[in-house]
Amino acid sequence: MAHKKKKKKVKNNKQRAQRQQKKQQRRAKRTGEYTPANAARESGNSNEIVEDALALFPHKGTGNPNPEAVLEYLFFQAADTAHLISEREFDDVGFDPLRTPELFAEASEKLGLGDMESKSEEEQSDTFISILDEIMDDLLADGTDEEILNAADSLRIRLKKSKRRREDVTRLAALHMLLTSENDDKPDSAWSVIGLVQAMVQRSIGVGIEIMDVMSELPGDPEMFKRLMDDSDSLFNDEGPFQKIVSRIEKSPLLERFMTNKQDDIWEEGLDALYAGQLVLNIYEEDELNRAERIFRSAQFDVFKQMGFEPKLDVDSELDDETERKFDLFLDGIDTDKALKKAAQTFIPQFIVLAQNTFRTEDRSAKLLSQLERLTTEHISAKSGWGTFLLQAKDLLDDEPDEFFDSGFALRAIMGELKPMVTKDSADDDLAD
Repeated sequence: MAHKKKKKKVKNNKQRAQRQQKKQQRRAKRTGEYTPANAARESGNSNEIVEDALALFPHKGTGNPNPEAVLEYLFFQAADTAHLISEREFDDVGFDPLRTPELFAEASEKLGLGDMESKSEEEQSDTFISILDEIMDDLLADGTDEEILNAADSLRIRLKKSKRRREDVTRLAALHMLLTSENDDKPDSAWSVIGLVQAMVQRSIGVGIEIMDVMSELPGDPEMFKRLMDDSDSLFNDEGPFQKIVSRIEKSPLLERFMTNKQDDIWEEGLDALYAGQLVLNIYEEDELNRAERIFRSAQFDVFKQMGFEPKLDVDSELDDETERKFDLFLDGIDTDKALKKAAQTFIPQFIVLAQNTFRTEDRSAKLLSQLERLTTEHISAKSGWGTFLLQAKDLLDDEPDEFFDSGFALRAIMGELKPMVTKDSADDDLAD
């Protein structure tokens, strides 16, 4: 029964491909012959790929085949590739499981295609492909198309060397030809009718829905989440939601890859937010910030002196009215961005030392860890968008303190917290930028 369903699904894909090709085929008749040599030149494929793709072509050796027969043959071969998703080359290649279900749902609603379950199998296939047509550009962004093609070609070469499964070698070569061809007769939606691509979308949707179901077990109520964090075994034991998430990730190389990339992106975005003052954690004491301000002012005033400002500037004293007037005129006549960059050569190294040394003591490090635990709980329960970043920082400090101190977290935090104190004049505004 399963084999019959597979054959029917492939047949539906082929029929869809045929319907999409009619217009292109009529044009192909008018524009001339579609020979293997022309295909190689137009698509940029090597002769080896062309030969592999046409190895099972029924009219090979009987003269130049017409374009309809070639396109139909290539689509039939490429449509029957869904089973190849189980090959190791595709374990971690495909579409983002955390994004694909959302894109699919949005496109379905936009197109008003209705409930899939109420449709026949053929209608479901057509609806599925219509949705893929809508979202394919988003799915293939960031080089995913190249990753799929490279993995497919690696599998083709491996199978060819083994001298087995000749049909799959042909299918993969046909897939490559279709998806890399620049021939005008190729339908724009070729990606959507490829069996392997459809299987990748279905896999990502399934994994994504499963991981979202597990994540929904995390409590949204702040008090409940705080109690769970206080009794962390309930979150991290074998039946807890975090452990379920970890277990699901371990089962899917694709999900693990995207989660790792996502974690890296979250970390970099968090560091940027700290530096920009968008995420203010208030982890520094008042005297620590005052030391940082003195370092900044001293470096800044030294640069101004080098640039020709005559009155003496003292970091411990307020400017009198006359000096402040001269200072404003001076700032109007200099490149403040250049001045700040020059001052940064002095204050940034000192900030690094200050930021790293501040939390090196056992007591201060323990206090910071406690602060990060509290902040993580608050931001996750409030769904601020920074909870995962703070959880990363907390875990890094707890598990690898040296790596934490070298990560730039403390430096960016002190610069972000310092900005309100130093953005009092036009020169300082550049620090905020």
